[in-house]
Amino acid sequence: LKLRQLPIDCCMLSPGVVKPTRLAEDGQKLLEKSFESMPAKAKTEYYDMIDAFRRFQLEEPGTHVSMVGKQMERIMKHGRPYLRYFVGPDAVASTVVGCLPTGLREFLLRNTLMKHFKDCPTFIGE
Repeated sequence: LKLRQLPIDCCMLSPGVVKPTRLAEDGQKLLEKSFESMPAKAKTEYYDMIDAFRRFQLEEPGTHVSMVGKQMERIMKHGRPYLRYFVGPDAVASTVVGCLPTGLREFLLRNTLMKHFKDCPTFIGE
């Protein structure tokens, strides 16, 4: 894929959860600062869900940041890079999960990603 009229190849790298980084600490500070500037209703409606996602990410084993760097190096050395690359088991699994029937995909998301979110409905209509 070329970037407009420039002879530059581009591709996407999906790393999934990457560890260790300082992003979790800095991200929490940025999240708190963002919620301070929003109406109180925004925090009431969204904070628990965002916090559940943050806790999920902290529990995931993640991919070491060096693996992302190594994959980027391979991509740059490749003469004709593919459009998409996935690093880490969660990034690779997301491609498979995206192809599953909706009910099964929702079940997996509820019982993994959203297991920390207390208000996550178990069935449609709850």
